[in-house]
Amino acid sequence: MKNRKIIPGLVCLAAGALMLLGLLAVRTQVIIQSGYPAWRTLMIVGAVLLAAGVLLVVSALVNGAMEESRRRRTIREATAIREEQKERQELARKMRTPGDIRRYFGDLTAEDPSLQPVLSSLTGQLDEIASLKEKMQQLLDMNDLEAFSGASDLLEQIEDYICGNCRKAANDYIIGDGCTDEFRTKVRRLCEDNESKLSDVRHFLAQLRDFANSREDGSDAAETLRVYAEAIRDSIT
Repeated sequence: MKNRKIIPGLVCLAAGALMLLGLLAVRTQVIIQSGYPAWRTLMIVGAVLLAAGVLLVVSALVNGAMEESRRRRTIREATAIREEQKERQELARKMRTPGDIRRYFGDLTAEDPSLQPVLSSLTGQLDEIASLKEKMQQLLDMNDLEAFSGASDLLEQIEDYICGNCRKAANDYIIGDGCTDEFRTKVRRLCEDNESKLSDVRHFLAQLRDFANSREDGSDAAETLRVYAEAIRDSIT
């Protein structure tokens, strides 16, 4: 029997029941030999044993059910935690796209809210490069700037570079002691690095806009743009 706590109750229950049955069977003899008060006292003792046995059995069954419920709940919670950790580890292994990074950072900030203002600076830069990519494509499409179609690949590389810095921040947090001053300093340096690349992209887009507006085909403006794009590309390799 799995629930051994029920054994004392069963013993008490059996003893009380046997005592009552036995007293009822020899009622007349006991009353003749010991008197009615003695028989009644023994019956009361048997009834008490029977009642105590019932209470012990019921209590053991209830406690057993509660313990089993707690055990199953503990198993479910442990399983849920393992699954969550597995999903997070799987996501951390990927961490290749801005969406992966946002989800992973979201999980981290849910556990440690103090990370929110720190990591939001990185996710904000992911938002900005996404916006700049969209603006770039609009410029290229609207002005038929096919000669600069390679610039779209450049911005993809800048986005990958920013994602790489986000992974560095995640690595530093994993091996560190939480959201410490040292971690904040490392993230700030990564953000400054990202910002320098975003600043180059913003300047490049401004020059591309000026070129599209002026269309100085006879000048060296187009070549200047290509050189500047290559300089940006070289800065992240």
